[in-house]
Amino acid sequence: MRFAAAKRYVLIRSYGYVVPWGLMALKPRKFRKPNRAPTSAQRLALPGLPCKQGSLTPIPAQMYALAILRYRYPLDHVLPHLEAHRAYLRGLKESGVLLASGPFDPRVGGAMLLRLSDDNPHAALDAVRDGDPFTTLALVNYELLPWNVVIGQEDLDRL
Repeated sequence: MRFAAAKRYVLIRSYGYVVPWGLMALKPRKFRKPNRAPTSAQRLALPGLPCKQGSLTPIPAQMYALAILRYRYPLDHVLPHLEAHRAYLRGLKESGVLLASGPFDPRVGGAMLLRLSDDNPHAALDAVRDGDPFTTLALVNYELLPWNVVIGQEDLDRL
């Protein structure tokens, strides 16, 4: 009878804590997996997507990327070709691909924030890199980073 009065404990193996036998009904609930964000193809198929002004076709899904340029030569070797590079960047800005760009401080290179269509972003990034006069003259090393924006995408979409 001495053992009947003692509380019995059991180990719940999947969670690793010890609980009194009578509290077995109060097992911790399993967490549900969060809903995943729709893919770009699913976004295009969803009703109520934002459309361009006066159009019924949805705005294509967009992706962002960062391009980091690092000079391969001293700055005095790069500066004579800077105007051709900036003219190329102005063309990207007018076409809507370039959102922002500028040099690093200290002046060892620069960065660009790019907006790409979601259908083939890697080909678009390669085209941006290969069209740059700095690349054709082998003055910079490009680092292209596709970027999945989680917080602030609505703000970027308005740019």
